[in-house]
Amino acid sequence: MPFINEPVPREFIDSFDSKRLRGEFGLGSMPSNPMFRWSIWTIDKEQDAALILVDNNSVTRREVDDTLPRRDWYALLWKGRVISFETTTGAYDIEGAGIAPGTERTYEIKYWRDTDIWIDDDLIEQLPDVLAATREAYFVLRGWSEQPWVRGVEIRVRSVNDVAVGEVAS
Repeated sequence: MPFINEPVPREFIDSFDSKRLRGEFGLGSMPSNPMFRWSIWTIDKEQDAALILVDNNSVTRREVDDTLPRRDWYALLWKGRVISFETTTGAYDIEGAGIAPGTERTYEIKYWRDTDIWIDDDLIEQLPDVLAATREAYFVLRGWSEQPWVRGVEIRVRSVNDVAVGEVAS
């Protein structure tokens, strides 16, 4: 079964312990906005995986300091575990690929860059599978299967569990 977008069940939201999320400032340090405010997740029940946009700093940027880079916080629920991501999103054109038929858009790759990941140590060996599922889920979450000019998703990892790895693309 592929990833699909659907509402997050109320019972899951009520039962989820947000302290399971990790971020730049340690356990449970996600932004103060309410968790699951978008109330949609992208889920693949066969893989036992779901991607949720937890929050972003757009309010802070708009109200406090618009020079801050945009940062997004995601959670991947993976086989009963929580993997946290902090990232900056964007896109780049695929050089020489041309224009998507029926559009005026050049082909592009969406990306996460400067991505920091917090994952349980015993799951690190599964990181390639986790990143593959995350790329697939993010593509579905954003509705890019309906946009023929979007050719894929790339995740550039900056750190894993606060250990720098350089900008490793996956």
